[in-house]
Amino acid sequence: MASDIIKGIDILLVGKTGAGKSETGNLLLQRESFKSSNDVDSETFHSKKDYSSFNGRELTVVDTPGLGDTRLNNKEDTKNAVKEMSEAMVLNPEGYHAILFIVKFGNRFTADDVNAIEILKKIFGKDFMRYHGILLFTGGDIFENLRDVRAGQLTFDMWVAKQKEKHLQDIIKECGSRTILFNNMSDDENLKQGQIEKLITMIDGLTRDGKRYTSESFEKAKKERDRLIKTLNRPYLKDDHMKTISIITQQLGKIKTNPMNIDETLMSLQQLRNKADNVYGTIEEEDQKTKALDVALKVAERLQMSIQERIDEVEKIRIEKEKEDRARKVMEELLAKREREQKEYELKKKKEEEEERIRRNEEERKRQEEAEKFRKKEEELKRQLEEERIRQKDEENRKAREKLEEQLLEMQKIKQMLAEKEAEERKQLQLEKQKALEREEEEKRRMRQAEEDCRKQKQELAKLEVERIRRIHEIEEQNKKRFEEAERRYQEMRKTQDEPGILQKAASFIGSAVSKLWPW
Repeated sequence: MASDIIKGIDILLVGKTGAGKSETGNLLLQRESFKSSNDVDSETFHSKKDYSSFNGRELTVVDTPGLGDTRLNNKEDTKNAVKEMSEAMVLNPEGYHAILFIVKFGNRFTADDVNAIEILKKIFGKDFMRYHGILLFTGGDIFENLRDVRAGQLTFDMWVAKQKEKHLQDIIKECGSRTILFNNMSDDENLKQGQIEKLITMIDGLTRDGKRYTSESFEKAKKERDRLIKTLNRPYLKDDHMKTISIITQQLGKIKTNPMNIDETLMSLQQLRNKADNVYGTIEEEDQKTKALDVALKVAERLQMSIQERIDEVEKIRIEKEKEDRARKVMEELLAKREREQKEYELKKKKEEEEERIRRNEEERKRQEEAEKFRKKEEELKRQLEEERIRQKDEENRKAREKLEEQLLEMQKIKQMLAEKEAEERKQLQLEKQKALEREEEEKRRMRQAEEDCRKQKQELAKLEVERIRRIHEIEEQNKKRFEEAERRYQEMRKTQDEPGILQKAASFIGSAVSKLWPW
């Protein structure tokens, strides 16, 4: 596993003020290099970098200023924390194999410690403890003086496993239980060497895959840092935007709907809508999805909706006013619709042709790039072959030349295959274009046929209507003649009185005839 161990180790020390970062750094460097924040002016203390070696491995240690007031609403301290951690990344651009969060043993893991972790997550990214973090407790001398420790009944790992405080449990779990205890006060060199060796072993476990926390990782966390700063600046940004929104709302209330001048009203409302859109866009741009300006965004959104509702109301009035004109223009709209459909079809066709042209150009560009790569590689192989011919004369060089010649031949074959493939694609493209033209001609023929069928159907309906009217006249004429015949027979029967019941029969006959003529 020796090949998995990296030669140099880069370490970043972070934590609250007074946790013992500088003492830990000095122990790792095996000399006095870093001064604690108690020994220097806190306003002038900046990140510092120093080097050392241990068992043939180079150690790079960067000490950072302690996190003071870590409340999220402390604007100045939070900005300084972001600035100093950024400076720490600049000091070691290649990044860090491990980030040690220093905690003082014997002190409770308080809300300040939790806030410090949260601030660091917003600076370095939410997963920095999971993949690169180690929780290092200072105050090993205090731990060693505990009664159970002196009695041999308690070890540091046992102490860690017994911790019930939820926040401490969470951070231990998040960093994969990577915890270590340092005694920075001891003069025992063997103890110091053992502590450094244990820490390096733990860091080696983090770097099996060679990954480290890099400037690229720091850049990915920029969104959270921006959100942090936005949260601090939120009250000032919000007041400016609320003032603008209030002015626009006042202007909206002054606009009256004038039915005689709808266009002017709509123009005024649209101008206000543009202003509201600009305000919303500005707030959204400044917020950058940090949700720091959510309230201002929601107010701006409601203003947009209010203006749009007024616009919709005015539009309804204008629509009612134009109904009569639209009724007279129905036929023109139908014709215009058909023309639009034709234009849309043509535009769609042009769009498809343009997309196809772009696709062909892109394919051509890729083919040219690929051909250029092969050409350069071919030239390089030729150059290498020529140099090899001049420089080498023995059998081994002869075999190398043969191999280069084989590669050159293979490149020529590939080039020929690409040329054949390009010719085949151009042929296929031509065929597809021909088919597209045929489909277009077929579509036009079907449209003409549909129009012709529609015209014939209208003519057939007209003929059927004429035939129906003629048949109605014929039936009415026949009914008229039948009625006259029945009337004549009735008159004849009235004149004949010698047969009993003749009148009743005649009446029955007439009634039957009438019911047949007009069943209703």
